[in-house]
Amino acid sequence: MGATATLAPISKDKTGVTWYPKSGAELSFDSGELISVSTSQELMETIANVKPGTVISLEPGEYDINKQLQVKTVLTLKASKARSVTLFPMRSLTFEIEDGGSLKLDGLNISGIKAPDNAGNVLIRNTKLPTLFNYRLFIHNTHITNLNINHSAHVFDAGYRSLADQILITDSVFKNITGDVLRLDKEQDDLGIYNAEYVTIENSVFDNIEGAVSKVYRGGTDESTFGPHFRFINNKVTNAGSGKRNKSKSSIFLLGVQQALLDNNEFVESKVVTIDHTVGEPRTQILNNQFDETPLPVVTETFTKGLSTAVMKGNISK
Repeated sequence: MGATATLAPISKDKTGVTWYPKSGAELSFDSGELISVSTSQELMETIANVKPGTVISLEPGEYDINKQLQVKTVLTLKASKARSVTLFPMRSLTFEIEDGGSLKLDGLNISGIKAPDNAGNVLIRNTKLPTLFNYRLFIHNTHITNLNINHSAHVFDAGYRSLADQILITDSVFKNITGDVLRLDKEQDDLGIYNAEYVTIENSVFDNIEGAVSKVYRGGTDESTFGPHFRFINNKVTNAGSGKRNKSKSSIFLLGVQQALLDNNEFVESKVVTIDHTVGEPRTQILNNQFDETPLPVVTETFTKGLSTAVMKGNISK
């Protein structure tokens, strides 16, 4: 209405300044070529040169990873036959997600028994350099065990000023970890910034985790964000959070999370689930969970006066 008949649409590449990239739709995992590897050397060389969306299929066997692997683009590491592959990290840091990178692990075993005897080993981390692009981390049908050669060994450690569009863990097992599984608590200058928009953990097992299963921190009093969002569904947590270096003293620690759902989980001999409501109108639902020799969750309202707004129904405490 009101446009002339000669008006022609303009393409995206003709808009804006020439030096700013005009990115298209988000690239899906598993959308590129499939490359098969059968040795550690092949794996390390292939990761360094893959195109966006590539799936690296690992043939059955054991792979010693004695080099830090840089994830520069959207990449999937997948066992050709589920759970027939074991990776042995041999560096203090195994996977580093660079700016523009995203990582999916599918059907793997990852064992830390050959890791160096250093405190603070990390399996996956963001680059510590400044980033422009958000990333994704998917872990599916993967067993990560024995990150316990020394203290404070973490599965994933978010970088300062990094943001995950999505972290998704499904059908996986984490056992014998001396640090945290997910460390999403770097933005403690309380400016309303946080490290992950959507965190979803489903149908997974966490056993003997000295740190927390997940720490999500969104500090400050700014009300301009809709996240973080946290979903924890159909999981079993045993002996989590009891390590002396776990300052949160919690099996799960959520501060400032705007949308939280814990549904149909089992907690056994674990530390408390701690949830701190800060700004806006957070919605927390804790439904149909079993707490065996584990305290019931504690939800606090930092700034809002009155009773907690969390919905807690159908939970069983033994």
